[in-house]
Amino acid sequence: MDKDIYVYFLLGNFENFLIRSKKEFTPLLEEDKLSLEDGIRLLSTFKNSLNKIDHILELVSLSDDKDLARMALAISSDSLAWLLFSLPTLYEKFPIFPEEFLVFQENIIDLIGTNLIDIENLLDKPDNIEFILMNIKDNIKTISSVIETLLKNLQRNVLEN
Repeated sequence: MDKDIYVYFLLGNFENFLIRSKKEFTPLLEEDKLSLEDGIRLLSTFKNSLNKIDHILELVSLSDDKDLARMALAISSDSLAWLLFSLPTLYEKFPIFPEEFLVFQENIIDLIGTNLIDIENLLDKPDNIEFILMNIKDNIKTISSVIETLLKNLQRNVLEN
């Protein structure tokens, strides 16, 4: 555990980040309208969350600590689930085209869901993490790039208005 103390610290930091973010944005997502500025902040938070997942999963892949792997997977799962259920709300409230949600002809929501299932499966068997982790990390980067594109488009809308 001593050599992984930094990763445990990052996990605690990430968990606090998720709690604060959900507390801030959940009420906004439940409102009928969402300002472009709030949408930009939300997408920035999603992107930041995905970057944290990527970094933590990279560090976990270098560790032999199975409890650490379970914690990282659980927090990553929580973050992806929040993204999965929140992203469609943005689609309804902003000038985002359905094509912007496609990656290799697959909807980004489906890709997030697939990764969420993969992570949930790894929670039961973290011994298989090395085999599946690279695919998950690649998909996290892909999802992050789609979020980045959506973020830039919303920022452009704010500048034009």
